[in-house]
Amino acid sequence: MAARFSDRTRLILGAALALSLAACAAPRPIASRETVPLPPMTGAGDPMRAAVTSAAYAFADTRRLDGQPAEAARAVARLEWLAAELPADPYWTAASPMAAAMLRQGRDEVRGSIGIPLALPADAVARAMIGAAAAIDAGNPQAGAAALAPVAAGQPGALLARLDHLPQSGDANAATAMAYAELIRLGRDEGLNE
Repeated sequence: MAARFSDRTRLILGAALALSLAACAAPRPIASRETVPLPPMTGAGDPMRAAVTSAAYAFADTRRLDGQPAEAARAVARLEWLAAELPADPYWTAASPMAAAMLRQGRDEVRGSIGIPLALPADAVARAMIGAAAAIDAGNPQAGAAALAPVAAGQPGALLARLDHLPQSGDANAATAMAYAELIRLGRDEGLNE
């Protein structure tokens, strides 16, 4: 019986090692010295709260964004900002560490579903999305596609089409919902939601 326990333990440890190595092998976004920009929101008050709330709403059901590529691009930019900047925010230090990991995982899933290479820096992706949203809002989808070119892996038109029907992302939904729950919890802890 002791030998079977030992074999099972070795199997579990081997599986854990394999998963850890697989996670290390996945391309991670290149670190950048640039701050990740946040899409402007009129009348939003605190930008962090607005970004968390807006992203949670958008990724809860991306069908709400169908036919709204500019708003989808802003949602992707907000997710990039949340994954890169939120964990470093002093207000966020009391949040669950799992929230930051989930935001990165959600960002990676969204990037994969719309065709953005995982290794690109978050600030480049956010700037491209913000630029595309502004061009689309101005009635120039060609300029929107051109704004996406630096992050579109050679297919800016295809990326724009994916933004027109942003795929659902279970990871982004879970991550932004958790970020929203943490925002509420932290606000209550500080008496901000009374």
